Amino acid sequence: MIEKIAIALCITIVTSITLNLNEICQCSQLIQEYDCINSSMECSWNFQSKECQDIPCSEILFSSFCIQQSQRCYWANGQCQNFTNCQSLLGSTQSICINQNIYCPASNGTNCQSVDYLQTCASITTSNNCNYYFSAAGVCMWNGQSCVQATSCSQFQGNSTTSCNFSGCQLNYQTKQCQPKLCSQLNGEIQCSQGILTFGPYLNNIIGCYWNYESYTCEEFYPSQMNYMNCYGSSAGTYHWNSKKEKKGDCVSCYQQFLILSIIITMLF
Repeated sequence: MIEKIAIALCITIVTSITLNLNEICQCSQLIQEYDCINSSMECSWNFQSKECQDIPCSEILFSSFCIQQSQRCYWANGQCQNFTNCQSLLGSTQSICINQNIYCPASNGTNCQSVDYLQTCASITTSNNCNYYFSAAGVCMWNGQSCVQATSCSQFQGNSTTSCNFSGCQLNYQTKQCQPKLCSQLNGEIQCSQGILTFGPYLNNIIGCYWNYESYTCEEFYPSQMNYMNCYGSSAGTYHWNSKKEKKGDCVSCYQQFLILSIIITMLF
């Protein structure tokens, strides 16, 4: 019975291509050496113990890598520092706060705050504060009269002017339509690895993409098609290779293993 539940959960989670940044793998969960070494300078491989370990926040030199470890680090004053709480971060706007720590996207005008303090789209009364604001439920946009949650790229097009500024959308210059961006439209390996932002809930809104070295094209991330080299990097660090051996294993969610283990323990006790 337990085995059937575990298999069902694997199928449900692994087939998903919308990535949740709340489920970023911890260094200790990376059992494959390649994943650890490829972890954007956030982790280091201990060749003696054969384990993946955290790099101290102070030794992470780039903001983009520091922010990826936002559950333990934050970026401020040109340095990666140990994270304590959102309130300790100075930030007058959402963008300033997000650029320090993705788990602190709200602001009270002076200090940053956690996701719990995000405004709803409906509570915002001006277009300047509304457009492209990330609420907990998703991205906000001004429809001319009020602030609403965006659900499609076509909503960003006005009657007289074409607006397609959301990073998850792309303007079709032939049809003049604002359409969802596809992995195949991303140019180059670096842009491809960043994935595509969607309208979904905050932090659970990235479509994973991976760079196909054979065709030199960007393709959509499907865990079942990944190998030990592209599993972790193509999933924004939310999936990992579940075997120490390169040729044996699967690309699985770090959260998936924790969830299955929790259910099994609950059923046993």
